[in-house]
Amino acid sequence: MGARSSAIRAALEPELPARAKSNYLHCSNQTYRLDLPPDSCIDTVVFMAKIKDGRNFLQQDDAARALICFETAAQMYGEGLLPSNRYDAWCDEHRDQYQCVFTDTLRTMAGLYMKQRNIDEAIKVYRQLLSLDNWDEDAYLDLMRCYVLQGRDLQAITLYRHCEKILLRDLDTVPGQTLQEFVQRILRRRSPAVVAKEGALSSLTGMMESTDPAISLGN
Repeated sequence: MGARSSAIRAALEPELPARAKSNYLHCSNQTYRLDLPPDSCIDTVVFMAKIKDGRNFLQQDDAARALICFETAAQMYGEGLLPSNRYDAWCDEHRDQYQCVFTDTLRTMAGLYMKQRNIDEAIKVYRQLLSLDNWDEDAYLDLMRCYVLQGRDLQAITLYRHCEKILLRDLDTVPGQTLQEFVQRILRRRSPAVVAKEGALSSLTGMMESTDPAISLGN
């Protein structure tokens, strides 16, 4: 419990000296009590409330207000739960729970943007999903679809090659059938000359790529 209370103290009062008494966290009879100022709020509580509000608006077919709630929650999420304690096992379970909720929310946001034909915003969300999990084949496929809708076939093919490289390197596997069939459909509809050019550019891109999807997936 000592490690947890220290982490809570550091999160609440980062400038507080190590052995100084906390203004907010109090211990009595081996029981901890959190006393916050009257107008305080807990960001995780607000985060979950915004997502709940967004889902309620969706049930009412109010996509615009749902998106506002989801966007607010996404901004609040930032780098996740207690990023300064990223490697502390005691908060792993809670961190994973919030990331799962956040990931589901991002997928919902992307779907809403696609319904609005706001492909640029959908692309940003799919890239964010890949920054959280660069093995996410659904996000790769959806991002490729966005590129194709914008007439950016070459970028879709390059993204597939990136996915192929990551899965082989990290999991010793290849993209699933759906991804493979999608990239083949893109290639089949293009002329042999263009496909050859894309192959050369893909090779050049592979030499230049970073393993960080946020850098390597293009503009």
